[in-house]
Amino acid sequence: MNFNWAEYLILILCIATTAKGYGILENETSDKKVLEKSITGCLPFVNASGVHKIDAPGIKSFDVLCDNEVAGPGWTVIQRRSLGTRDQLYDIWDKKKTREDFYRNWSAYREGFGSFDFEFFLGLEKIHRLTANQHHELYIQLEDLRKYVTYAHYDHFVISGEDEQYKLSSLGNFSGTARNDLFWHLNMKFTTFDRDNDLWRNGNCAKRNHGGWWYHMCASCNLNGKYNMGGAVYNDSRSIYWDDLDPLSSVMMLIRPKMSVK
Repeated sequence: MNFNWAEYLILILCIATTAKGYGILENETSDKKVLEKSITGCLPFVNASGVHKIDAPGIKSFDVLCDNEVAGPGWTVIQRRSLGTRDQLYDIWDKKKTREDFYRNWSAYREGFGSFDFEFFLGLEKIHRLTANQHHELYIQLEDLRKYVTYAHYDHFVISGEDEQYKLSSLGNFSGTARNDLFWHLNMKFTTFDRDNDLWRNGNCAKRNHGGWWYHMCASCNLNGKYNMGGAVYNDSRSIYWDDLDPLSSVMMLIRPKMSVK
């Protein structure tokens, strides 16, 4: 059988064209080029809520929690605070389990922490890579101590890179049943107890509010604040709150590529 170089080159071009059409990216390595399929969000898993592996430019694939119930299909959960299930509460009361501590340092917030089956923060670097690569919307579901549920939706959510201290660069247009409390934090850099980037001259807002956030002077909302047993603490700036210290029992922050899916 004679080898036909022309047919071989045509075949390679067809494979490359097909790969591009299916969202396959060509990445340079030290010794060869590798073709790999890229899934950059939860839209491919609209019928399968739960933990899935996705990609983001410049970092290794990582696990995310996909949700198709709270705000429709295809959302990636980037933060969750929760009172917990009955079994989880029993374990906490029996000291078999501890509640996730959100009073963390810069490195922890950069990398992410927690557990997908309870409370967690995905990580600033991952959130930055996802939102910088593609237009994303943000949906925040809020539940207070009376079990009253509201939401805030922003149609263009972007977090800058670490060189800009993970600044909250964009929110876009707001809609929802909650107040637009995150708007006050727009263009603020992220602050932790060991990295003071806020505008408060008298101290560090992360220490004052017991969390990590895009603090201003200090916070109109504090979704990474302290969670006490039985719920957040009324009139306490350290607690989890939205809307002027109105304490919350659960929070979910979710992002989704801005697509036609509604």
